[in-house]
Amino acid sequence: MRRPLLVLLALIAGCGDDDGPKGGSRIDAAPLIDADPYCAAANSYGGFPNCTVCDMAMTGCDEIDVNGSTSKVCDCTGGCPCGLSCGSIEIAPNLFVDDVCTR
Repeated sequence: MRRPLLVLLALIAGCGDDDGPKGGSRIDAAPLIDADPYCAAANSYGGFPNCTVCDMAMTGCDEIDVNGSTSKVCDCTGGCPCGLSCGSIEIAPNLFVDDVCTR
């Protein structure tokens, strides 16, 4: 009788938590971004040097200028790539570009 109980306890102990991350549904995108060479090119707000990542994710691609630095950002039409999430980027004081994928 002891052996089946030990097997059952071992099976229960091996089961992981499958209901998502603790502390809310927001997931840190950094590991996903750093793991993919295309995604690793994302800048601090989620902009890329070209539209390749957006094209692979089948989303639109927009060019934005933030403080004189131009980059491409994916729009939210097809889902955000690289663990980014749909949001807004402030391109100048009180001037925002909405519905783009950001960090």
